[in-house]
This record gives sequence, structure tokens and C-alpha cells, in this order.
Amino acid sequence: MQTSIRVNSVAPGPVWTPLIPSTMPDEKVKKFGEDTSFERPAQPVELAPLFVFLASNEARFVTGEVYGATLGFPLSRNFQIEILARATPKRDYYCQS
Repeated sequence: MQTSIRVNSVAPGPVWTPLIPSTMPDEKVKKFGEDTSFERPAQPVELAPLFVFLASNEARFVTGEVYGATLGFPLSRNFQIEILARATPKRDYYCQS
């Protein structure tokens, strides 16, 4: 690898944060995350180890991955490609100096 830049992403399912109640009606807040396999939203502390791993030296050979912490929702390949495309810097490979 010519550079030490690694591009990975985390695609979480429903995660409870203090902002959730201000982003939707009360009825939706009460049901937020109920449609997952766990029947509840994730807590940020449950996803934190994944971010810590990706930032650590233990992930030094991990690149181009989309970690789906989706609480049982399938993560489609098209979604993975879209996430990586957004995270990857755009380059003009046809430009010659």
C-alpha cells in the first residue's frame, strides 16, 4: 500500500441518542427500534467498541469494509458500495501532468 489511508465505515441500524425525541413525533419515538430483531434500538455504548477497533492498530489490515451493525436488518451490497463511494476521495485518474 502506497499510503497509510484506510477507508472503512459503520452502517448502524436504529441507535438511541438524546436527539431522537426531537426528530420525530412521540408515537414514533415510543416505537423506535421495535422492528429490529432485538426489538429495541441500540445504545451508543454497544457500537462504540466497533469504532474503537477501527481506530486501533488492530485494524491496520482492514480497509474497504462496511460493518453492518444493523440489529438484524440485512445490509445490501449496493448500500455498501454507496457508503464507500461517499467516503472515498474523488480523484481524476485521467489527468496527466
